[in-house]
Amino acid sequence: MSRPIEPRRVVAAALIGGGGGLVLAGLLLLVIQNTPVQLPPDRMFWQLLLLGLGGGLAGLAIESIRELQQASPESEYHHRQRLGRRRSSQAPPPPDRLDPPRDP
Repeated sequence: MSRPIEPRRVVAAALIGGGGGLVLAGLLLLVIQNTPVQLPPDRMFWQLLLLGLGGGLAGLAIESIRELQQASPESEYHHRQRLGRRRSSQAPPPPDRLDPPRDP
């Protein structure tokens, strides 16, 4: 059930995330250029660089965790649980209310 980690997929996800960050930065730069705000070119460069690196780091982190979960021999990592549903073994049912009724 476990398979070896594929570093090419992790690097590809980082590159895709970095590309997404650069696209976001480019859109943000277009918005800034069409407003009366003036930013120095070095500040725009650092903004572009940081958003690209942030997107790359996000893609790297997500794909790394996914690869580690798939490579794990433990069966708990391979169960896909749907949102909104709980297994009965996870949470005990709520106890009945033991407070005596109050008189009005």
